[in-house]
Amino acid sequence: MDEKILERANESGSIRVFDINGVKSLVLVDSSFLFYMFERPDKLKEFFYVMKKHPYRFGLTSFNLEEIFFVYEKKKVSPEIRREFRSFFKLGPMIAVVDVLVSPGSADPEKKFVEFFDPEILKLCRDISDAVLVGTAIHTLSDILTKDKHHIFTTVLENYVESSYDVEIYKDFELFR
Repeated sequence: MDEKILERANESGSIRVFDINGVKSLVLVDSSFLFYMFERPDKLKEFFYVMKKHPYRFGLTSFNLEEIFFVYEKKKVSPEIRREFRSFFKLGPMIAVVDVLVSPGSADPEKKFVEFFDPEILKLCRDISDAVLVGTAIHTLSDILTKDKHHIFTTVLENYVESSYDVEIYKDFELFR
């Protein structure tokens, strides 16, 4: 995991890092879900409240954390989203970070990581980066919270991970209130 990114994300000291083998039963939040929330400040406040109510029940992979900071740092987002991003991490989301030992931009290690848990995932989730999240969810028996309708929140993948691993994929946090 990129220690500089972790340090910047953890200004409030409320993020806890867990080894992938040392955590179970989280709700792993996809990057697409967080950016969706950053675009909707009122919904983000509600989500923040839910996370505070359930400390460390929600998590990010270190992979997704690096991905989020990459998008933020490359200024591919509006000033409003940048403001929400900064305030989110400054307020201290009480979120778990699962260290997955692979980083964005290195397709071969990402592919090997996913294949280690279940090679079938690469057939069902065409985006290797998204497959890292799914592989982590399978290994940690964690559910997924996403807005990605193209790679993660699909009927085929949803049915496969639910029937094979009892992992659920959600598109909204309302159930966790």
